[in-house]
Amino acid sequence: GPHSPVEPVYPACSQNPRERKVTLGTSVGWSDIYPSSYDDQWIDVTGLNGCFAYVLRLDPVNLFHETDRKNNVSQRIVRLPWRPEHNKRCPRR
Repeated sequence: GPHSPVEPVYPACSQNPRERKVTLGTSVGWSDIYPSSYDDQWIDVTGLNGCFAYVLRLDPVNLFHETDRKNNVSQRIVRLPWRPEHNKRCPRR
């Protein structure tokens, strides 16, 4: 956007497990995408069968002042075990 910095304000995430203090943040107009190889970027779904909603909810108790709270929840419906041809049978909501 017009107010986004050309360079990111915040540094990249440290992958050092011994790091005791880190500064994290996302600069205006930038995104924060984590690869699956980062520590603890997984969910154990062993033995689960059926359709599930993976829900990401930000600021659930409204601690941050926002002009718009409509984008604070996102979800993805998946069928486990994963098979692309069967995932279409899961309800959208």
